[in-house]
Amino acid sequence: MSPGFLARLPADDQAVARDNRLETHLSLNFGFNLFFLAAAYGLTDSIDVSLALSINQAHMQANAKAVITDPNGDQGAFFTVNQRGVVIGGTGECATDFRCAVDQFDDSAVGTGGVYLRGKWNFANTRYVDVAGVAVLTVPTGNADELLGFHAPTFTPTLVMSKTFGRLSPHVNAGYSFRSNDDVSQSQWIAGADARAFDGLTLALDFLGFHDDDRDDINDDVYQSSVAFKLNPIGNIVIGAGFQFPLNRAGLRADVIYTGALEYTFD
Repeated sequence: MSPGFLARLPADDQAVARDNRLETHLSLNFGFNLFFLAAAYGLTDSIDVSLALSINQAHMQANAKAVITDPNGDQGAFFTVNQRGVVIGGTGECATDFRCAVDQFDDSAVGTGGVYLRGKWNFANTRYVDVAGVAVLTVPTGNADELLGFHAPTFTPTLVMSKTFGRLSPHVNAGYSFRSNDDVSQSQWIAGADARAFDGLTLALDFLGFHDDDRDDINDDVYQSSVAFKLNPIGNIVIGAGFQFPLNRAGLRADVIYTGALEYTFD
């Protein structure tokens, strides 16, 4: 037990409680879904603008149990009657009254996350690389305290470089998201390639990286891989799907992130 806890006990209780340990067990499940409604318009052959609205759904569930254990069997420490979730009349390792404390919650939130205003300018085309600049302004519309978007607007400029060589189109993106002190500014990069398997089907492989600028050196670098495809089954309809997999264990992430898209182009 901690020295601060022991100091509040009578001398006899301190002697038997000194070797007690507090073990905590936490089960946490977190799900997050984003749905985007987007539209894009080409102003010129090299400039286009787009607008998107995100609808977010967050769900978090947790179960926690704290158990006071005693390797010597004299059990000198117990939770108090006022302790939240203290177990009385339990079973198993909690059969001894005041030995365990449990708590749990299950909550969800649904709402808009933000409006995305995007502009893209393809300002250079050379033999080996095409270069474009992208700027995105994200205006929050949801409750950030319920994980529905950010607290303040975000501005993200990105440099995009790509080129098509036959059926293969390699690309590299590098950008930075400027956010307020309530959120975390972040550098971002993507490197990969699209491959046209045949007319109407394109496959993609990408590697993604994010670096947080919160300067606490905890979970600052996140790396992902992504495989995806786009299918043009008929006319101006495009169907897409992708799967992201973590390449390191930093941050709270799913083992697989699924994405899907349905697009229609107006002539």
